[in-house]
Amino acid sequence: MRIFIIIFGFFILAGTANGQSTNDQLANQYYNTGEYEKAAVLYKKLWAKDKRRNHYYDRFFTALLESDQYDVARADIAQRIKDEPKNVSLYVKQASIYTAEGFPEKADAAYQEALDKLSPDVGSISRLGQAFQGLRNYDLAIEAYERGGRMINDTLRFANQLRALAQYNNDKDRLIRYSLLSLSQNPRTAPSIKAQLQRTLKTTDHGELQKKLYVYIQNFPEEIVYPELLEWSLIQQKDFPAALRQARALDRRLEENGQRIFQLGQMAGNHKDYDTAIDAYKYIIRKKSKNSSFYLSSKSELLKTKKNQILGSDRDERMLDSLEAEYYSFLDSYGRTANIAYVMLDLARFQNRYLKDSDKAIATLLELIEMPGVNRQVLANAKLELGDLYLLKGDRWEATLLYSQVDKDFPEEQLGEEARYRNALLSYYVGDFEWAQEQFDILKASTTKLISNDAIDRSVFIMDNLGLDTTAHPLMMYADSELKIFQRRYDEAFDQLNILANIYDGHGLEDDVLYLRANAYVVLSRFDEAADLYARVASEFSEDIRADNSIHALAKLYEEQFDNPIAAARLYEKIFIEYKDSTFAIEARKKYRELIKDIPEEELNAPAQSPEELFIRGQKVN
Repeated sequence: MRIFIIIFGFFILAGTANGQSTNDQLANQYYNTGEYEKAAVLYKKLWAKDKRRNHYYDRFFTALLESDQYDVARADIAQRIKDEPKNVSLYVKQASIYTAEGFPEKADAAYQEALDKLSPDVGSISRLGQAFQGLRNYDLAIEAYERGGRMINDTLRFANQLRALAQYNNDKDRLIRYSLLSLSQNPRTAPSIKAQLQRTLKTTDHGELQKKLYVYIQNFPEEIVYPELLEWSLIQQKDFPAALRQARALDRRLEENGQRIFQLGQMAGNHKDYDTAIDAYKYIIRKKSKNSSFYLSSKSELLKTKKNQILGSDRDERMLDSLEAEYYSFLDSYGRTANIAYVMLDLARFQNRYLKDSDKAIATLLELIEMPGVNRQVLANAKLELGDLYLLKGDRWEATLLYSQVDKDFPEEQLGEEARYRNALLSYYVGDFEWAQEQFDILKASTTKLISNDAIDRSVFIMDNLGLDTTAHPLMMYADSELKIFQRRYDEAFDQLNILANIYDGHGLEDDVLYLRANAYVVLSRFDEAADLYARVASEFSEDIRADNSIHALAKLYEEQFDNPIAAARLYEKIFIEYKDSTFAIEARKKYRELIKDIPEEELNAPAQSPEELFIRGQKVN
C-alpha cells in the first residue's frame, strides 16, 4: 500500500511538471509571436506557481505593457511593492509603465525613489543595479552601485560591475579607478583588466592611468601587480625606455631570469627603438650568467638589432664591416657549433643582401650545411638561401637541386611549399611557363597566405600574358628582366625593359613593366622614383592586375620610408574598399586600423593639399 501511494504521488508530480512545461512552451510561443494578452495570462499563472522564476514575472509584466494593459500593470506592481518593500528594483518596473505611457518626469521620479529607498543590503543593491543595466541606463546603474558601496562601507564590493559599466559609458576616469580597485581585490584579474583598458583607452589616456598607478605603488609597495601594470601601460604608449627602467626594477626585485627584459627588447626592436632594445639585451648579458636561458639569445638578438639599426640609418661601408666583425667575434667566442647555426644563417643573409658579397655568403652557408647536428629547419633555410645565391650567380642547376632537397625533406610543411614556389619561379625565369603555371596553381592552396597570394598573382599573370599573343617572346623578355633584377644586373634589366616597351608598344605588359621597374627602385633605395611609378600604375591601369599591388607597395612606402601614416592609411583603405577581392584586402584593413588608432580625426579628414593627396583619396586631379 505504501509503495502504491509513493508511485501514485510520483505520477501526480510528473503530471504537474508536464503541465507546467506545456504552459511554459505555450506562453513562449504566444510571447514570441506577439500575442501578448494570451502570453500575460499564462505567465501570470506560471509565476503564481513558482515565485522563484523571476523570468516568468518579467515576461508577464512586459506582455502587459506590450498589450497596453497599463492599469493592470500599475495595480500589480503596486501590490508587489507593498508585499516586497525592500525590493527597490520594482520601482524601475513602475517607471517603465510611466515611460510607456509617455510620462518621463514620473519615470524619473520613480527611478529616484528606487535610489532613495535603497537599503544597505548586497542583494538589493545588485538587483537595482541590474535593473538599471537591463534598461541600458548605465548612469543610474553606476549611481546605484556607488551609493550601495558607500552604504555597506565597502567600495570594493561592486568594483567589477562598475568597471564594466564605465566601459559601456566610455567613462575612462571611472574605468581606471575601478580597474585599480579590482586589482587590489583580485590581482589575478590583471589579464582581463589589461584587455579592457586596451580596448577603451587611447595612447593619450595612459598618462592619467600612470599618475594613479604611481599613487598606488607608493601606497601599496608590497604589491607587484601595480608596477607590472605600469610597465604594460608604458609599453602601450611605446615609451620603451621608461618601460625598460620599470622592467629592470621588477627583474631585480623578483630575481627573474631575464625573460621580461628579453621580451621588452624584442618589442622595442619591432617598433624600431633600437637603442632601448640594445640596452635590454646588454642588461641580460651583463647581469645574467652564461647558463641563463636568455643569455645566448640576447647575444644573437643584440647582433640582429645592431644590424637593423645600421640598415635603418645613413650607413656607410665601415659600419657594415664593423658589424660583420662583431658576427665573426661572436662565432669565434662560442665555437661554430650546431646550436648557433642560426647566427651563421643570419650572417650569410647579411653578407649577401647588404654587403653584396655573395662569395662570402656562400662560404658561410657551405660551412653551416656541413656542420653535424644542425636543426633541420635552420638547415633547410640555409639550403634555400644558398639556392638563391647560386641562382644569383647564374647556376640554375645547383639552385634547383637545393630547392628540391628541401621540398623532399619537408613535403607537407611550409618550408617544402617555399621550396616548390622557388623552383616554380626558377622555371618561370627561364621561360618554362606552362610547367611554372601548373606549380603555381597547385601552390594556390598553400597553407601559408604569402605563398598562396604570390602563387595566385603569378598564375594569373602567366595566363593573362600567354593568351595575349601567339608568341611568348614578350613574356620571356619580361621574365628574363625579372631574373636580371634578382641577379642585381639592374642596368641590363632596365635596358631590356626599355626595348620591351618599344618593340611591344601597347602590349598588355605595359603596367607590369612599370611595376617591375618600381620594385627595382625600392631595392636600390630610389623611393621617390618608385612611388611615382606605383602611382602611375594605380591611376592609369586601375582595372589591371598590378593596380592593387601598386597601391599596396605605395602604402608601404608612405608608412615605412616617407613617415606619412595618414597617406598610408588612406591607401590601405583604398585597397579594401575599391579592391575587395584583392589578396591584400585583409592585411590592408588590419593595417588601416593600426594606423588610424592614434591619428586625430581632424588630421585624418583634413582637406587635400597636393595632387598626390588627391590621388590617394581617389579624387580628380585638376
